[in-house]
Amino acid sequence: TFDMATTESEESAKMSRTGDATSKSESSTISNFTMDTQGVQTLIYQSQLEGVTLFKIGLAGDDAESVPVSILIPNEVVVDKLGTDKPTALELYKTFSPLLDEQMLGFNEYHPLKGELREEGNKLIHTLPEDHGYDTSSATLSNYFGSLVDTFGNSYEEVQIEDANGKIAYFDHVGEMGQSIPLKSEQTQYNYFMYQMRDGAVYLSPNFRMTFPNVTDAIKNMTTEANDIYRTVILPGVSLTVEDEGDIVTVTFDQALDLEQYDPAQVMRMIEGLLLTASSFDKQIKFEQIVQENWSGFDFTKPLEKPVAGNILFYNF
Repeated sequence: TFDMATTESEESAKMSRTGDATSKSESSTISNFTMDTQGVQTLIYQSQLEGVTLFKIGLAGDDAESVPVSILIPNEVVVDKLGTDKPTALELYKTFSPLLDEQMLGFNEYHPLKGELREEGNKLIHTLPEDHGYDTSSATLSNYFGSLVDTFGNSYEEVQIEDANGKIAYFDHVGEMGQSIPLKSEQTQYNYFMYQMRDGAVYLSPNFRMTFPNVTDAIKNMTTEANDIYRTVILPGVSLTVEDEGDIVTVTFDQALDLEQYDPAQVMRMIEGLLLTASSFDKQIKFEQIVQENWSGFDFTKPLEKPVAGNILFYNF
């Protein structure tokens, strides 16, 4: 059935290419996922952060796994609510997560996190109430850990988890939380897959938080790994080689890749999934063997800009 859907979307993409400009812009306001000759960008880059504050948060998806999303909040809204345009990530979270209608966005209600969060330097401390329920199963635990990484990973080194008495928390499925949860380490070096929610919305997400020691392994895994929940973003029938050269990773397609031959949404997912994966290792990607020099805002003649966040959502607070 998936293959059928793909060919249908490719057909509609071909049709929309012949449509006139007005119908395109009308249809793209209806859905972020409208097929068009240009893929819709879902990543955020440093250059887009003028006058806005990046709010990252891990939302609870349909499969008890956190999905990392990003919202750009105009600075005047931040100042209005917080009295400063340079809040810490925790201040931002405490102010805006209670205002977020997660269900309207297609996610499960999850935030704000139960208990009390506080900052100590580059560490967060999460004091949990007794009936928090984050450890009722390995799935709830996975969602909890994932949401901490997705929400605070850019801003703090680790999260220490305590119980209501200030003692190290005890989790049913893990035992004592003696170790803090690292937010930046080899344990957060992910590769990115396509995750489709039941409402049809598509996100780029880590594959069950699988982690990798190096970017080469991470990208190679993207070409082979598949399961019912996370699908590869690599275009069908496309093979590639990876060279890790310090700050820049060269991804060379084995055969000259003509992007016009594919559904633009799928092309965009592959490029963005690879860029997010490389950025998880703090690296940029230079693509080789793409027919087009420019496509949908990307200039393939040089290394592409490293994204600062993925899965942009538009939300008015």
